[in-house]
Amino acid sequence: MQRSYKKPRVKRVKPPKPLPPPKPSRPKRGDLKKIYKDLLTTDREQRINTLAKAMAWYDQVQAYLAYKNEGKFTTRQLMYKNTSEKHRSDGIKNKSATLKELCFQNSILSYEFMVNGYKPPKLAPILKKLKSSKSTLNEHRTNMQKKHGKFLTQLKEALSLNIKVDKLSTPYMIGDDITLDKRLVINLRKVTRKHGLLSAIVQLLPVTSEKMSRYAEVDNNGNKTGRYKVDYHQRYKAVLELLNRFNNYAQKENAPRSIVRKAKPPQTTTAEK
Repeated sequence: MQRSYKKPRVKRVKPPKPLPPPKPSRPKRGDLKKIYKDLLTTDREQRINTLAKAMAWYDQVQAYLAYKNEGKFTTRQLMYKNTSEKHRSDGIKNKSATLKELCFQNSILSYEFMVNGYKPPKLAPILKKLKSSKSTLNEHRTNMQKKHGKFLTQLKEALSLNIKVDKLSTPYMIGDDITLDKRLVINLRKVTRKHGLLSAIVQLLPVTSEKMSRYAEVDNNGNKTGRYKVDYHQRYKAVLELLNRFNNYAQKENAPRSIVRKAKPPQTTTAEK
């Protein structure tokens, strides 16, 4: 007689509940105030980069408000959101630095209306302060150019790159030209006096090679995102090209006689003799 077996019961396992999205951190208004301080400069590239950082801060505010309001925005908020994104997109696509800066400013002004309840620091007072202090800032920049002009001309001839000086919040800024912070230029001049021009060129290689190997990032639709990436294969080639340019410059008649300066031997005292 054949035995019959009961089919074993399979315990039903409830599918796990989906994890809620992580709560975004609440952006601090003080962080935006610190960002806006970098707008007080004559360097347009720094102002454009500062405005881009401010827009990134507003992206964080939108994410925080979307989480807090369960993804719901009013019609008025959506209208200002679309306006700000249009100005932002126009600024990214625009090749004119003047128009790019203006588009980014208009984008931030629309963001201010969108997140008005968040009470972000306003851009208008900063722009007003920039306008009133422009003559003083231009005078400081002219004085810096005169003070370091000869050294910067030397770098320009040695590397075939436009290099300027200004008071920056970062050691350097890359745009159409390379802008170095005045503290970095002072340090490079000290290095040149002590060790020769080659040492200063070597210290600048990370900056100059980045300038020659950057390219604009694009999204899946082929539109520029406003960010830049570095092609490391091109960067390696850029380093070789820059060293070749400097080698050719060093062989010219107007090049400095001493490209590399040897360290002085330590002096021996009478007691050591």
